[in-house]
Amino acid sequence: MSTLAASNLTLMRTIERNTVLLKPALWTILAAVFLISSQSGCSSNTTPLNAVELAAQRVNSRCPQMVDQITRMDSATVLSDSILQYHYTIVTQSKETVDVKSLTGFLVPGIIENIRESPGMKIQRDNLLTMIFSYRDKNGTLVTDITLRPGDYLE
Repeated sequence: MSTLAASNLTLMRTIERNTVLLKPALWTILAAVFLISSQSGCSSNTTPLNAVELAAQRVNSRCPQMVDQITRMDSATVLSDSILQYHYTIVTQSKETVDVKSLTGFLVPGIIENIRESPGMKIQRDNLLTMIFSYRDKNGTLVTDITLRPGDYLE
């Protein structure tokens, strides 16, 4: 077995053992994003770009912020009037030790559920935003980008 395969197997076992820990951590990450977004104070006559900029400013005013033991929310970036990118760092892992497929498979359903249900994500839903959740490792190397478009989260 290669070192990379062994590392991935070890990470998978750690994820399985820490599922109880990881689920609250995921909800902590999502709650932080949605709480910050919900305080954007946008009115119904706010333009899409202003709404996205305000949401990003609210996130950035609290960053960087540890959202659980291994994940730091670093910032949010407005890429356009329809795209908001959230930046995270997995502070305890390097890219080589992360099973990206498992991480993505774990995060996406919870993120979608919260986008659909959270009052704090109303601005994002109303403006049909595409949201990118970008995860980097402890060295700053991109681990994965999770992109959710309106068709992914609208029911």
